[in-house]
Amino acid sequence: MKRRIIAVVVVIMLAFTLSAGLAACGGSAPAPAPAPAPAPAPAPAPGGGGAQPAPEPGENAVRPSDDTYELVDLKDLDRAWDLDPDVLGRFEFTFTTHEPLESRKNRFCREWADVIYKATRGGVEIVNFPSQTLVTSADALAATQMGTADFAWTIGPNWVAQYPILGMFNYATMGMDAPTMAAEVMWDLLEENQYFQQEMYNDMTRVVLMYSTGGTGLHTNPRVEKLSDYQGLKCRVLPGTGVDMLQKLGGSPINMGPPDMYDALQKGVIDGYAIDWTGITAFKLNEVTNYYSTHSLWQTPMMIIMNQNAWNSLPPEYQEVINYYSGRNMSIQHSWIWEVEVYEESQRLATPDQFLTLDDASWSAIVEMGKEYNLERAAAVKVPGFDAMAFLNRIYDVTQKYHDAGYVYYQRYW
Repeated sequence: MKRRIIAVVVVIMLAFTLSAGLAACGGSAPAPAPAPAPAPAPAPAPGGGGAQPAPEPGENAVRPSDDTYELVDLKDLDRAWDLDPDVLGRFEFTFTTHEPLESRKNRFCREWADVIYKATRGGVEIVNFPSQTLVTSADALAATQMGTADFAWTIGPNWVAQYPILGMFNYATMGMDAPTMAAEVMWDLLEENQYFQQEMYNDMTRVVLMYSTGGTGLHTNPRVEKLSDYQGLKCRVLPGTGVDMLQKLGGSPINMGPPDMYDALQKGVIDGYAIDWTGITAFKLNEVTNYYSTHSLWQTPMMIIMNQNAWNSLPPEYQEVINYYSGRNMSIQHSWIWEVEVYEESQRLATPDQFLTLDDASWSAIVEMGKEYNLERAAAVKVPGFDAMAFLNRIYDVTQKYHDAGYVYYQRYW
């Protein structure tokens, strides 16, 4: 009963925090993008001749519909849009995503596209290709840069060479446990740092949404309750921090796509994995997983990006709509979905004895290991004029600000 009461309080606090942040945007003109984008091309003639050509959708595409997914609360962002596609043109864009059609986060992507479709009165149609049916997740960035995909929902740490500053939010044990808090921290830093802006709004792509999974641990079949238990563990992790930290912990990192993880766990090819709770349920990994970590070893930045030429092809009126339903507030909306699902799915799919917590000495050692690792990584970031060490310290400071302000996360009450 005590846990249930606390959980209700947490939900109320998070809902209040989110509502307060969104209310500031309600009914007002959309804020401009954090960094100036290239000047838009002249508005195309009616018919949308300037849009990127889309492949034939076939059975893999999911078009906007009248379905109501009830995943996003847009009442504070609603406004009337007096737009005429017969004058402004009609545009069709492709949107590649890597999760299954009906996963909660992919449904958010579909609903987000639907909002833009309705706001533009059918002038901008964003066609969703789920489950890597347009391009693989490994090719999502290159495909968006080249215009094979106009939009992509993708994983930031996969592209550290192109996004070294964004990659800093993937560093270890930084305390950004709550997805909503991580999104706040990321947008604070984006709005105040010109080098980060230049990275996220470049000549080939521009960021639309940016947020984080929040804290991620290693979920395993063997019991992991102390530092020495990581020795020899074979785990599927993402490149970068996941690989590096697992090696520092004494484990063996395995590179593997989510669809292959089920069989690998079942056959003992891997002992565990790092993926968010929504990924666990989307790929049914809970059926072959014994134990779940309650510790935040790192967090994973996520983003929706758009091809810059596709953006330039749009008239300013349509760009305004996309800007309005993008940026900080909509990023926090997506984080909120992630956060709620973490709690709901973890409570539904696991019993209390399946949650494992490291002993205090082991966790303290890992935190210090993470701090040392972060300094090593920051020293290797080479962006002309950019002070990576100062940026790293700023992430710590802003994260602490949100902790001090009372940000809480379900995981603390498991």
